[in-house]
Amino acid sequence: MSVGAGASVYATLSTPEKVIVNLGAGVSAEKDPDSAIESLRERKEELEKRRAEITETLQRLEQEAQRVQARLQEILARQERPRQEQM
Repeated sequence: MSVGAGASVYATLSTPEKVIVNLGAGVSAEKDPDSAIESLRERKEELEKRRAEITETLQRLEQEAQRVQARLQEILARQERPRQEQM
């Protein structure tokens, strides 16, 4: 069992029919193994859903950044043309 900072200890489960699951915000709950597995599965699915949403958002932002960059290059090119014509 990991105890943090890269250290582990050997442990024997005294009550393998109960599992402590972190619910978040420093709160934990005791559950039977099947309920714990289901809770962790639901948490995993939620994380995967959030990851997909974040990936989609990042792709949209990248596309928008590319459009903005192209627009700025157009503006810069137009501003440089009159200077070149004056020379």
